[in-house]
Amino acid sequence: MDRGDGGAETARLAALRAPTTLRWFLTGAELPSVTWALIVGERFQDAVMGTVAEALGHLPDALNPHGPEGPRQGHQHPFYLAEDADGDGVIDHVVLHAPAGLDKAWRWALALVRPAAGEDGVLAPFSPSADWLGRAEMAATPGHLLGSGRVWRSVTPYVPNVHLKPKLGAEDALRRELRQREYPEPSAIEPLAAVRVRGGWVSPEMFATERLSGGTTKGASGHPGTLWRIRFDLSVRGPMALGFGCHLGLGLFRREGHLLGRPKLEPALPTEAETVPHPRKVAVEREDAE
Repeated sequence: MDRGDGGAETARLAALRAPTTLRWFLTGAELPSVTWALIVGERFQDAVMGTVAEALGHLPDALNPHGPEGPRQGHQHPFYLAEDADGDGVIDHVVLHAPAGLDKAWRWALALVRPAAGEDGVLAPFSPSADWLGRAEMAATPGHLLGSGRVWRSVTPYVPNVHLKPKLGAEDALRRELRQREYPEPSAIEPLAAVRVRGGWVSPEMFATERLSGGTTKGASGHPGTLWRIRFDLSVRGPMALGFGCHLGLGLFRREGHLLGRPKLEPALPTEAETVPHPRKVAVEREDAE
């Protein structure tokens, strides 16, 4: 090592030790449905970038999805992941995962974040409060999005970033992306019909897969997305988010429940023809009733 570059080495080591992940819990009279995960992630990204930039006078590189030459590659920019921690079908937490680290010099500004909700009628008002800060690879992490596991299950649809073809289906695209992201080769990949929540199931087409502000709307495939259970022989670390919109909560997976250190597999298909009402359909029905 060049001894004359001690400052750069000190900064590098500090980044390695810095926490990478902040988890907020949400409070409000009407929290968002899990189907709004992409929109919630988008609102948190806008709020974090705007709040921190205003507080500091600039946006730190660790939070900036764009570099000098355009969008950053390699998935080193932040993920904003909506979480339904208790499985009741509504979003009660949001995880900010920044692989480059959350520097103590500016992470105080994250306490000021207040995502837009309630102003445009898309989301009802809610308030975030930080309840955990640490590194995603720590043994004791909250919820089901972080930590390590061998079986991972979709909580939002996986929308491929490539055009699907007769010889390149959704599973092929998923396997290819896992290889590109340097995950171990899966021992099995199983399609799922719906996301299981308390009181029913949510099918892929019920999720919002179009961003409200700019960018591509539905990924290269234009497909509403698919759901999967992925099994690995080796334990892999979360968070795991793949495909179009993965940095805003699409293509998100959670660890399956564990019992005595072994994966406890959950049902792959609805046992009854029961789904959770689509939030936009409910809103329309309420308006018609009035």
